[in-house]
Amino acid sequence: MQIDGIKHLVLKDECFTWRARDYLYNNVSCVEFSATVTQHSVNFVPTGKSFDAYLYVHTYNGEARISPEKSWNGKMKESGMHALQHAYSVIAQITFGIRIAFYEHQLEQNGFFEYGRFKFHKGGSVYRDRKLLGSISKGDVTLELAPFELIIKRELHSFNERIKGFFFGSDYVVSLTRNKDCLLYMIKKVYGMSWPNTFIPEKPVNRQQLFYTTVIRFGALLAKADGKATSEELIQLKKFFDLDSDKLPDAGRLFNVTIETSPSVEEVLSSFAREFEDAEELKEVFLVGMLTVALADEFFDRREYLLIRRASAKLKISKLAFSRILATMGFSTADFEASEGQNNRRTSAGSSSRSSASWRARHLEVLGLDEHADQELIVTTYRTLVRRYHPDLLRGQGLPEDEIERAQTILVKINLAYEALKS
Repeated sequence: MQIDGIKHLVLKDECFTWRARDYLYNNVSCVEFSATVTQHSVNFVPTGKSFDAYLYVHTYNGEARISPEKSWNGKMKESGMHALQHAYSVIAQITFGIRIAFYEHQLEQNGFFEYGRFKFHKGGSVYRDRKLLGSISKGDVTLELAPFELIIKRELHSFNERIKGFFFGSDYVVSLTRNKDCLLYMIKKVYGMSWPNTFIPEKPVNRQQLFYTTVIRFGALLAKADGKATSEELIQLKKFFDLDSDKLPDAGRLFNVTIETSPSVEEVLSSFAREFEDAEELKEVFLVGMLTVALADEFFDRREYLLIRRASAKLKISKLAFSRILATMGFSTADFEASEGQNNRRTSAGSSSRSSASWRARHLEVLGLDEHADQELIVTTYRTLVRRYHPDLLRGQGLPEDEIERAQTILVKINLAYEALKS
């Protein structure tokens, strides 16, 4: 991707290139940007405007000073300033998650985060160097936002403070040219403060990490469902989802904590359901994966079924889609709704314990259809399902690459059912 007006800048997937040198997004520590517009006049008559802006991207192994094309006289054009603003917005958005981690780590470790010479504490205290300026929570310090400045206004209590304030000023100005988005985000996160008409970024969600975290936590609930969760089940879970230490370093801790605390299905799936609300195929792939794990011992306990049914409800998967998901694994909801207190064994052929269903009905169920479906509806439904489970669509929804390959087993079942219904 290139930005009009900035000749030597190229934005790529993993890095940006400035003047033939690559800068990795993961190495960016600070994005520094400022822009000013000056109105000129002679004898109070406007004579024009001048524009100035700069964009510096600081990394752990160098700095990129990005500049736009200039006019014939060497001055910045208005279009150049806007181009620089555009470049800043894109690079800041891409690197925000990397840069904000530094401030969040400070807050977690020390109880405060630093921005320049200022320290902002969880409790509300604000310091400049070692001097206490006041407390936001107590109301003796307020924060006002200007274009590239944050103004810390102090309430002066004593007569001496007021005299000093009159002569020397009582406000402190924080320059917002460096990592402005990070400071505004942290102030909102810690103090709940924001300003009208001011964009404050949201921390990007690592969808792959969220997917795997939910797999481990929900897998722990499944392992505990029959009352005998063991470390072997964690090993099987990690093996099935190819979960090594790089993908999820604290998988063991998450598994054990979930078993010890016994959170509800709804609690475990809350963030997952919110983040992937519109990713229907991804949610279905998740359920199929958990069903496969539950069937690893060739038994599908009714208590496991009830957990997965609750998960389906939390993820807002329709009853029809849930029945179709079960059918791809060789089961029907009727197997469990009518067999309270029983376990259901999955045969090597993948069929369910239910023998009353017809051969045609079982294949139709895999497509999410009933016995009244005609051939035209079967073809239309099949084509829709094939499109929905296309790797590119799943990739766009944030499904990890390993799970995209595994999701193709669903397509295999759909294809087999369709071929059987065609003949």
